[in-house]
Amino acid sequence: MVTVQSPTVLIGKLRLDRRLTYARHWATTGNLCWIILGVTVIRLLYVGVLNPIELVKDEAHYWEWSRHLAGSYYTKGPGVAWLIAASCRVFGVSEWAVRLPAIMASGFTALVLARLTTAISNGDQRAGFFTGVAFLLVPAYQVTGMLMTIDGPYMLCWVLALWCMVVAVKQQDARHWPWAYGLVGFFLGLGFLFKYTTLLLLPGLVLYLWLTRSRRAWTWQARLCQALSLLVMLAMSYPVIAWNMQQDWPTLSHLLGRLHLPGGDEAVSHQWSAAWFAEYLLTQVGIIGPAGITVMIMSVVLAMRHRHQDAQSWDGQLMMISSAIPILLFYSLIAIFKPTQGNWTLAGYLSLLVIVGMQVTPQMSHYKTQVKRWENLPTPRPRRGYLRSKPETWFQIAWEVHIKWGVGAAIVILSLPLLGHVPGLGRYVPTHRWEGARLQAMRVDHIRHQLADQHEQFPVLISDHYGDTSQLAFYLPDHPTVLCAGHLLGRRKSAYDFFADQRFNDPALLDRTVLLIHGNEKHWQALFAYASFRVIDHEHQTYRMDGFAGLKTGSTTP
Repeated sequence: MVTVQSPTVLIGKLRLDRRLTYARHWATTGNLCWIILGVTVIRLLYVGVLNPIELVKDEAHYWEWSRHLAGSYYTKGPGVAWLIAASCRVFGVSEWAVRLPAIMASGFTALVLARLTTAISNGDQRAGFFTGVAFLLVPAYQVTGMLMTIDGPYMLCWVLALWCMVVAVKQQDARHWPWAYGLVGFFLGLGFLFKYTTLLLLPGLVLYLWLTRSRRAWTWQARLCQALSLLVMLAMSYPVIAWNMQQDWPTLSHLLGRLHLPGGDEAVSHQWSAAWFAEYLLTQVGIIGPAGITVMIMSVVLAMRHRHQDAQSWDGQLMMISSAIPILLFYSLIAIFKPTQGNWTLAGYLSLLVIVGMQVTPQMSHYKTQVKRWENLPTPRPRRGYLRSKPETWFQIAWEVHIKWGVGAAIVILSLPLLGHVPGLGRYVPTHRWEGARLQAMRVDHIRHQLADQHEQFPVLISDHYGDTSQLAFYLPDHPTVLCAGHLLGRRKSAYDFFADQRFNDPALLDRTVLLIHGNEKHWQALFAYASFRVIDHEHQTYRMDGFAGLKTGSTTP
């Protein structure tokens, strides 16, 4: 017996099918590229034309590294210095040239994330589109896309290594030569040159291979390529290893110090605080956004619940989950016992964003279907939603809030320089982080020119903090060498303590006039030998020292 369906039923099914193809026509890789290009242009105009934010201390310090190119540095690898050096060599020394690599790295990360998601979702461009959009909406990634820190470039290496891992696994399953394993090692090693946290991706990939060992073709070609991957990673890491061997492993001391462990360059904290872990959790919510964290958790739960429906997609999602576990677990455990910084976990969330992108289409299609069915009900319709009268789902709410939160965060971040000068609001905005360095350099430049007119030679410049020293060197017109005495005054070591032009026992400094910026006058007097000392500007902590005779007896050079 043939059942004849009414035109109304057929039209309803067609509409339902159309709803299930959520965003089929506009959520494409091409449109995502236009969005990424638009965001990149806005950032370039903001940094290069409006230029309301001066280089923060870490950015200026990385620029100083680029003037002292080496195999590694005290706190980090050489990657950030090489990038800044290349950019400034091409475009000149300017704020936007220093930040250009971060802006470009953010755009490429969004694109690679999209392509990675498309690759593990059976070619679904919609999943890649939503992953790229989700990345651009996260507040922390917006900041790393505008300020030149190590996070932007290393996160790009993280997602490139994951993409190559997906290719390598597909090659291995097809019993082809899995040459992409070599690229995995290359990008792991390259990321290591920017941030050592990249190494936490390696145990995540090993965990994934172990979990899928029963359904993987373990040929001798695969094992050979995996061994080659490790060799490539070690070869890429050689500059850091060689430099540390020459300097008696100072980076190890720094890393132990960051974790407040014995043998580090920071004092070990013996008083445990329950606030450390609470601060860690609040920081994670703040940098990702409460809706962003929520939608990630929901996406992982949904992926695990539906893992039997599409084995191929689940295999890729399992890789993303496995790659995020070590970094998130490691720093969560550290936060229980030691103070941590929120940005240490940023790369782990990139892996989870891939799963978010893959869940948006089916979950939003389900929501659209519910809404359509509700709209077909006779009026007055019953209330079905949590926040609105029409049907809603928790995923749809979290996703929509994430979009609004990200747009709002972008507006606030771009408006911070203006908000900092609003009466009554400015005290809540940390404008001191990006204002004042240029004005301080102008004051110092005026004084040094006055002294040069008297002595026919510019004075030696010394500051007491690595960040202030770097900003002063950058914003002075001729970018002179500024000495940093931070470690000698009791601060932690910095990269300055390893530069050849930072020696206070240099004979060329003897009998020179010295301009001391910041610090305490009594500390300066106790540190250096001199003929005369006077305060030039007490408000701005500027002091003059004539007849410089180096460090006093008992002081040690860096």
